[in-house]
Amino acid sequence: MNSVFIILLISIMLIIVFISFLIYNTSVKKKIISFIQLTPWSKKKITLFGGRKSYSINLDEIYPLKKYKFYNFEVMGPNKVDFLLEHYGKNLWTMGKRKHAKYFKIKDKRPASIDNNYKGCSQNTKRCLFYLKKNNYLTPPCCARNLTSMLYHLKNILEKNNIEYFIYWGTLVGSIRHQGLIPWDTDIDIYMNGKDIPKLLTLIEELEKPGFNFVKENSKFFRLNYSKINTQHVDIYTFIED
Repeated sequence: MNSVFIILLISIMLIIVFISFLIYNTSVKKKIISFIQLTPWSKKKITLFGGRKSYSINLDEIYPLKKYKFYNFEVMGPNKVDFLLEHYGKNLWTMGKRKHAKYFKIKDKRPASIDNNYKGCSQNTKRCLFYLKKNNYLTPPCCARNLTSMLYHLKNILEKNNIEYFIYWGTLVGSIRHQGLIPWDTDIDIYMNGKDIPKLLTLIEELEKPGFNFVKENSKFFRLNYSKINTQHVDIYTFIED
């Protein structure tokens, strides 16, 4: 019994000595931290294709994906928002900017209204010109409702068909800052993996069922319009893993 106790005591002491060595040995500690941080996404890059530009960011900025609230449903979004803060500025969560206007402090963080009782544009009319100065750049409930319905419809189809996607740009900002559409936003932005483009193109009929209009802008960029007449839209960007 005494020998067992002594062996156990010596083992504990050795463990303590080993841990102390790791704590105080900087080079060893750095190696351990690097090993712990080594994930399938570390040090890899991802290229986000935009309408006109492309951006190369760390893959772990996007993966693993996580859920974000958008009004009364959830959508998938990126793992981190560091690049957004770098792109838009560190005051992103407290300051806003409407088109062609100066930055201002956001006092009301409610999302754009999607009031069903509001009568406005439809699939049989052109989109509202809310992005003009005379309309104070604010998104009317009809437009916010239309954009939200397109996102909800699109995300359900993508999820049902196992096509990975994530919201980004202004849509992600809106989800985090307002839990819905930015009150002056004009569209929805999502990304999907470029390898899933062939699968997406087989779903056009289903995507257009509510009267929406799917448009191929180029080989890496697509749009889902509210209708052929009303061109409110979801921008469907693509990305590739480098």
